[in-house]
Amino acid sequence: MHRIDTPTAKHGRFVDGNPHKPNEEKSTHLNADWFNGVQENICNAVTKQGISLKKGDDEQLYNAIVASSYRLQILSHLRAMVEFLTPVSSEISLPSEVNYDSDPFAVTAQLIDALGHISSESVIPAKPNKTDGINGLVRAVNILITGVENQSDRPLNLAPIVELGA
Repeated sequence: MHRIDTPTAKHGRFVDGNPHKPNEEKSTHLNADWFNGVQENICNAVTKQGISLKKGDDEQLYNAIVASSYRLQILSHLRAMVEFLTPVSSEISLPSEVNYDSDPFAVTAQLIDALGHISSESVIPAKPNKTDGINGLVRAVNILITGVENQSDRPLNLAPIVELGA
């Protein structure tokens, strides 16, 4: 992305110009480069959160920001659970790394498999899929917190994640 850089812009900003002195104080001319840069930055913010672009939907950028916030919270909880479970059993297969690029649905599924392998309790959630959306993922992660905590004498200390819209 870049600031407007047409010859009539002032210090990367738009100016109104003066209609009474059009030859002396021109308004900022617009160009496709600037508009395309803004458009693509917004579109990328939306689509990278798994949201399909839809004409007429005026909440897509907002929803992408909310999804990103939830993604960070979910991945942070998943990372903490992986670290918590690592010393519990060498027989379980855990993700080697959980970071922002990790697929939270895949990591959740791996944790559910691991917990199923080491736990005799029924506190194991169903694996969420992408059609379940953020709230389905949040529900699974919240159930996982309890299941993972039951595998050790020490507390996990993770607060449940509040569901979107709750």
